[in-house]
Amino acid sequence: MSRYAKASADVGGTAGEPAYTGCGAYGCPMPGALSDSTHGSDRWTCRFHFGVASREWDRITTSIRQRLGAGIPLGPTEQTPTVKAMLERVRRPVVGAE
Repeated sequence: MSRYAKASADVGGTAGEPAYTGCGAYGCPMPGALSDSTHGSDRWTCRFHFGVASREWDRITTSIRQRLGAGIPLGPTEQTPTVKAMLERVRRPVVGAE
């Protein structure tokens, strides 16, 4: 048995089911993308709940759900200058391409 195989066998275990990846704020439909932990965490929050006092979470979650239910975008719909420049470069014809 190779050293790698032995080391792998010693670790053992199985991956199991993936953890819930939604926002840690109760009822929030957004993905949990941000954590304030640098050592791993079981609580991840969306961009709307991150850094906000938990006493405000219900109000934020209600607002998110109301906006989504009404079809209102959650973020700015205007493209940033960076996005505009990138789209211009992508759409520019390639010289020599046929």
